[in-house]
Amino acid sequence: MGLAPESEAFSGNLSHLSVGEDEAANTRQRPDDPHSAGNGNSFATDRARIMQSRAFRRLIHKTHMYLAEDLDDHIPTRLGHTLDVVRIAREIARRVSANEDLVEAIALGHDLGHPPFGHWGELRLHYHASQNQQCGYMPDPSIEPAGGFKHNQQSVYTVDCIESDSPSACGLNLTLWTREGMLKHSSINYGVGASVAILPETVQKELRCDRPYSVSLEGQIVAAADEITEATHAIQDFVQAGAVDYEDVLDTVKGFGAEHRDPGRLLLPHTRAALLARDLESTLMTLCTAHALKEAAGARRVPDGTGVKCLQQEVFPRDLSVCSSMFGKLKEYVAEMMAHCPTLARMDARGAHIIHELFTSYYRNPLLLPDNVWRGYCLMLSPNWYQWPRSAQRPEFLSRLGLQATTPSPDVAAIIRGELRKARRQLEKCQGKCADREGAGPSRDIQAQLWYDPLFVRAIIDHIACMTDVFALREYRKVFAQHGFLRE
Repeated sequence: MGLAPESEAFSGNLSHLSVGEDEAANTRQRPDDPHSAGNGNSFATDRARIMQSRAFRRLIHKTHMYLAEDLDDHIPTRLGHTLDVVRIAREIARRVSANEDLVEAIALGHDLGHPPFGHWGELRLHYHASQNQQCGYMPDPSIEPAGGFKHNQQSVYTVDCIESDSPSACGLNLTLWTREGMLKHSSINYGVGASVAILPETVQKELRCDRPYSVSLEGQIVAAADEITEATHAIQDFVQAGAVDYEDVLDTVKGFGAEHRDPGRLLLPHTRAALLARDLESTLMTLCTAHALKEAAGARRVPDGTGVKCLQQEVFPRDLSVCSSMFGKLKEYVAEMMAHCPTLARMDARGAHIIHELFTSYYRNPLLLPDNVWRGYCLMLSPNWYQWPRSAQRPEFLSRLGLQATTPSPDVAAIIRGELRKARRQLEKCQGKCADREGAGPSRDIQAQLWYDPLFVRAIIDHIACMTDVFALREYRKVFAQHGFLRE
């Protein structure tokens, strides 16, 4: 399959479906503080806030596919993947005259919620934060469900609650369009019958969670760019890691109909793999753009009940196999390589084990948690947690989980007031009594308020999700070294 003609690849104006700068007005969660307001347009401001956040800077030490610590310095991390998505998304946006600033902001923030150790780390956190009692990884079957875990939901939660650029409020205060595109770059649900549990219902309505696709052209472009990056650069990563032979990869990909002029053995295999990935992504971008130009013929943006203009259909498909059968075959090939790669399986198991042990240790011994986690738990317990204009309060979160808000016990009330030293002393006194989940007085108060509070579980989940691979490994070694043993 050769490249499409240049006129088809690079012509096409979908600016009438693009989000304009004027549409960003009044879509932030609150009025900007004077000292944090940007000097550029709204989407350039979003981009700057994301790039200056701590969550973005941590991406350089988070796994994309392989644990870089175990291989070499050339294995791409989550940050490298993010920059590849930005590059491909901007190229597609340029071809169809979409809003490049918005595309870049969405692409830069789309993976901020990824935990350490890649998608297996995400799966393990979901086990601990959901009602799945059959998975075999829950430390105690009485743990309350805490909303599940999915990295795109966590990305929005991160920029809304965990990060902050204002002394008076939580969150980066991004525009609706950036947050909605970040959420919709991947499936928003966990599976059949699941929901977007960690986001309040008002936020779900704001982000149009009733529609599985992004309601902006730019959000759909980023979702397509993420798919292209995942499929094409996985091949390069496998060759770089020595998991597959380049010649076998080349023969297989050419069998799918891809056109590639291999430079021969004059170059090293990983360099040849990079050139192959570049040709594949160029071909897929062209096919994807051509498909979108055809689909856009009858597409239009219609204002909803709040006056926000929403794209009424998928122009850029989330499943790129509808553009080309080659993409479907490529995804199947990558999935097969991942399933049969012993190095990857070993790393996945190691990462899953570390996350499981960290969660169990924090849950059974809250004294191991640092003060910033307790402060985050304080915010969750306050009546205005996750509250902005148009947002919800803590009782709504609990009610959707089938639970009721309770009055904090005196010992936990000390945590809420910020008296962390007093709370830690009380925890130390009752730690022995709590070990067997029995006792009286303060120990039972803390048992009821912490062990059976889904927001305490959520605080631990958020703490682990913010870790880098490097920090998680260091924390794991520190926790188990102090007990006189280390399991890796």
